[in-house]
Amino acid sequence: MIIFIPPKTGEEIAKEIGITRQAVSQHLKRAVKKFYIETEKIDSTWGPFDIAVNMSIMLNIGENDLKKFLSLFPSTLKKKIEDDARLNSKNY
Repeated sequence: MIIFIPPKTGEEIAKEIGITRQAVSQHLKRAVKKFYIETEKIDSTWGPFDIAVNMSIMLNIGENDLKKFLSLFPSTLKKKIEDDARLNSKNY
């Protein structure tokens, strides 16, 4: 049985577990980075954009939420993904 839990804001999560919103954001960015690193291991031919796309598929992220999803990445990874997307956009 699958139980749907509605998404929460960083503020709601912070209040619930007793940390700051900034700490929630930092934990989330670290988790996304770890997920990226593990996803990268699946196929060595994937570039940063391919990795991000496959992560969004694994998480069932809808088209309307892709910008929000990208904002969860640490700035260094986000830049790599955006640069790769620009360089290879003709392939998509």
